[in-house]
Amino acid sequence: RNLCRANKTVGGRNIFGRAKELLAKGESWDHFRNSLMLTASVNLKRKLEIYEKEIFQFPRVCEICRSADQQSLADCPLCHSVFYCSSEHRDQDLERHQKYCKYYILLVECDRVEAEKGIQDLPFPVHVDEVYTPLPDKLVTLLNPQLQRDSTAPLDAKAVTMITERLSYPLSLLYALQNISLGPENTVLHEITELKLHVVGAKSFSELLGIIRWEYMAHRLPRLGQLRIVFIGPELFSDDQSGGDIVPENHILDDSGMTMCEACQAKPRTIVYEMANMCYHDFVESSHYSRPDLLIAYNCGFHEHTQTETNRRWEPTLPLLVAARAVPLVFTSYTAEEAQQDLVALQAVAPVELLLSPHRNPYSSLRPYREHETETQDVEPLYFWNQFITCVRRA
Repeated sequence: RNLCRANKTVGGRNIFGRAKELLAKGESWDHFRNSLMLTASVNLKRKLEIYEKEIFQFPRVCEICRSADQQSLADCPLCHSVFYCSSEHRDQDLERHQKYCKYYILLVECDRVEAEKGIQDLPFPVHVDEVYTPLPDKLVTLLNPQLQRDSTAPLDAKAVTMITERLSYPLSLLYALQNISLGPENTVLHEITELKLHVVGAKSFSELLGIIRWEYMAHRLPRLGQLRIVFIGPELFSDDQSGGDIVPENHILDDSGMTMCEACQAKPRTIVYEMANMCYHDFVESSHYSRPDLLIAYNCGFHEHTQTETNRRWEPTLPLLVAARAVPLVFTSYTAEEAQQDLVALQAVAPVELLLSPHRNPYSSLRPYREHETETQDVEPLYFWNQFITCVRRA
């Protein structure tokens, strides 16, 4: 109700009522929506909640011309996620939408599960390998037999999709490690006995949520005796979307101890998680720093580091990510275009050698999200976490 009052217009007209006219005159669709969001935030005197932002980012307007005439708009009868003001515009978008319609349906189903049940503890695979086995061709190939073996109840597509979102993080890392070697002795993955990782730009809702999933890396590496993962990021315990208070302690050490599975405890095996609530360049200067074996940045957005104050935090960090030739950097990106732009941003600050060229990650999440920056029809309307992966080191 407060949001409605904050966006009240003369005569009660739809706030998107002028979108079609203004866009026909050359105004940017992204700029138009962002201006409405900013006005709403100013009127409310607070930041908008995620669901409030989505009202502006994904309004009920025609997919082609952005008409907001509600009487003429018709939904896609299958996904109910896109709208058309006429049969001509529906036909114009038919080929493109057929490519994404099933993903819109899956997106809505996953969102509905979280809305009704909250963020759930998911049945991760518990099998511990006694002999090293390389990863199969893709994430679903790995998960389906393991989850069916470890679960007493059948799993539906939504459950598997939401599990891929969590396991994409450790498995993307394992995938990269499987294709490179580490350290001056070029140690290959199955020979590693100790591993120290720095997860840069980490956030609570992505890298930290369900932290036990990182133990699955150890399940895949029989010789691994010590695993130490350091999560570093200025929004580690809060993020701009939640509006929560930042935890004052800037460093937490968590020995996984009894949270490890019985098989890992019996090895014996040590798994330690560290959390540093600060920018990486500050962490490097702190007393907590020690050189890692590998750095990884998920959905990094390096190319955006000059666009906003938040993203400018990357600027002093970027050179440090490729400071040591013996320490590779893995990074993931949402799209092929962003992956290339992220690589260019790194190349602008230091000479790098490509160990893995930007390519589609077979261990990306399978859960779709809507892309709100859809200025033209050429932009893919959906994205997936960790969809593209790249690995570099100092040249």
